[in-house]
Amino acid sequence: MTVELRTGDIAEIGDLLKCWPYAPLGYTKVHRDCDLQGYYLEDVQKILHNGGSLIVAAEKGKICGFSVLAKLPWDSDYFNKPMAAVSYLIVDLKKENKNEIASELLGYVENKSKQEGVAFLLSKTSTNDYTAIHALERKGFLMMDTILKFYYDFQRFSDRQEPLKCADFQARLANVADCDELIQLSRRAFAGHIGRYHNDKNIPNEKATGLYELWIKSSCSGWADWIVVAEKEGRIAGYSVWKKPSDNQRKHGIDLVDYSIVATDPYFQKQGLFGLLTLEGMKLIRGNYRYSEGRTVVDNFGVQRGFIKLGWKICGGQHAFHKWL
Repeated sequence: MTVELRTGDIAEIGDLLKCWPYAPLGYTKVHRDCDLQGYYLEDVQKILHNGGSLIVAAEKGKICGFSVLAKLPWDSDYFNKPMAAVSYLIVDLKKENKNEIASELLGYVENKSKQEGVAFLLSKTSTNDYTAIHALERKGFLMMDTILKFYYDFQRFSDRQEPLKCADFQARLANVADCDELIQLSRRAFAGHIGRYHNDKNIPNEKATGLYELWIKSSCSGWADWIVVAEKEGRIAGYSVWKKPSDNQRKHGIDLVDYSIVATDPYFQKQGLFGLLTLEGMKLIRGNYRYSEGRTVVDNFGVQRGFIKLGWKICGGQHAFHKWL
């Protein structure tokens, strides 16, 4: 049967999280003080306190799968529609009926969403988690993009020189006065972007691009901890955005800086700016944090080559699915 789990029963999903083979941030587990299971348990707890609904499948009194419905206030405000995410869709892969369990969980979450007036559901899943992927496909979710994730271990950091072709560019930290120019740059950089918002036929292209403008505006207003800009002759050519570990990550020994987003003005592309913007951010992190994680769409080969050239390693892939209710 499928039931809703009470807040006080969160610990019951601990065994599933402990054995979750597709858990993000798995490369951090080499450290004795890293507690990924505790991190994800607290994340689920936080979602519930923010108005999410935890759904579980139970078999013979033991939980064999669970999913979490999480509201998306930022997206909802921007698109002016109630939006939510299927933040977790995890089942016991040893169960013969794992596919049925995943579909039942997802169906319950979808029905719950409709009852609460949610208009849109997002789900992100590992590219290797075929149980979740097939359940999403059976329920009519459409894949919008595929992301490759990269991480860097700063114990391997050594000083590097910027590519010579970037010699005419100067890197510095952004300030409040740069915000309007960064918004304009985002408009140009992401107008032709192929990501999940732009691939959704229910979202106009201008609206999808505007979300990236809002992203950098929020970053300038304090959401991000560092914004590195590269400029040439007084004109900003690109930026990279970095965010320090969250309180929950620090609490559970996850020493990770998020490489949130990078953008370059189309006029200055293919001049080595990604390498410059990334390396300058790395210099801010070294000696203070152990890891950084960044991501790019699967067909952005230039960024992938840039990551690899700087010593970053691929740590996973992720599909994004959308469904309008």
